[in-house]
Amino acid sequence: MGKLISDKNVNCGRQFEFDCVKFFAILFMVCIHVYENLSNVVDYSTYPDTVLRIAVEFLGGPLAAPVFMFAMGVGMIYTRHSEWIDFVKRGIKLLILGYVLSFFKMPFYMILGKFIGLEYDSAKFTFLDSMLVVDILQFAGMAFIVIGLMKRFKLSSLTMLVISVVIQAAGIWATKLELFNSLTGLLLGLILPTHVMSAFPLALWLIYPVAGMCFAELLRRVTDKKRFYQRTLLIGLLGFVSLSSGLMWYGFDLRSFFALKDEIYYFQSFPTSIWTLCVVITAISICWLLFSKLENTKVGTLIKFFSTNLNTIYIIQWIIITFFLYLTNVTELKIEFTEITLIPAALALVIISALITVPIVQIKKSRRKNREAKQN
Repeated sequence: MGKLISDKNVNCGRQFEFDCVKFFAILFMVCIHVYENLSNVVDYSTYPDTVLRIAVEFLGGPLAAPVFMFAMGVGMIYTRHSEWIDFVKRGIKLLILGYVLSFFKMPFYMILGKFIGLEYDSAKFTFLDSMLVVDILQFAGMAFIVIGLMKRFKLSSLTMLVISVVIQAAGIWATKLELFNSLTGLLLGLILPTHVMSAFPLALWLIYPVAGMCFAELLRRVTDKKRFYQRTLLIGLLGFVSLSSGLMWYGFDLRSFFALKDEIYYFQSFPTSIWTLCVVITAISICWLLFSKLENTKVGTLIKFFSTNLNTIYIIQWIIITFFLYLTNVTELKIEFTEITLIPAALALVIISALITVPIVQIKKSRRKNREAKQN
């Protein structure tokens, strides 16, 4: 049957299966954001106990942020801009973008409210809390910077993976520090889980992009993707089933790996990460086996559009969500989606965000062409 893994890089170029998983990841991200912020379905005090809640929290958990992070790591290997300084520059840009988005969420409306006399009720979070929130864009920025610095010292992807496991252990230990709601804890939130506003601290989540890098190092040398993904599907499923079965045998509630109850999903641990990586690898394998033939179709073009412009769509959906949150905060208008309307509302938000993205992409292309014309 031939050699499955070559000694050389033979599988180069765009990997459509990652376009697919990112396409689904943005759908699930939008759904979980609507669920958390605009629905009357979410309950942070209990584990999900209905089919809808379990589905939304599972899809919006392991199959959302971890998939995005893993795919980001794959992109770090396949990118043409692979110098360590390119990574650092990219990380700084993402950090800035993340904090700009943070401003245009709650802080912007706090300022706007003072000017127009409709103040945002910010009893729960201060202006500083809201500005220094650590969301996925801030995490992505920190990941690019740290991985770039490790590349500067020519560390292999496997060595980075070992380091990420050690860092995660340190991050878990840091939860014992009495810094959780202090200014020091807020400032350290980019790296450690030391504040309620730190959803994606680097220490707990770095393992995902680095695991993606290790996966990509192998994928580049694959000579037969069908055989490869058949095997990774088997590995992913076996890992998922065996881990899940073993944990359930000992009475462990698997919802602890993805539930929003007490925001435990954001406090990743090594067992959580291993279980989640099994889910991620299974999803990637299924995407290639089911959808690889769509790459050169209109559906494939749509999937690649979402994948390529994922950051823009992500930002737009947050701006829309926070606008509606402001409206509900300062007026009598009630916008709460129910179990029946939650999914249609999330799909509508995805479509609106994508439609707004189209002219933005066209403007970027036009500017790029103008720059290239001036250079020539």
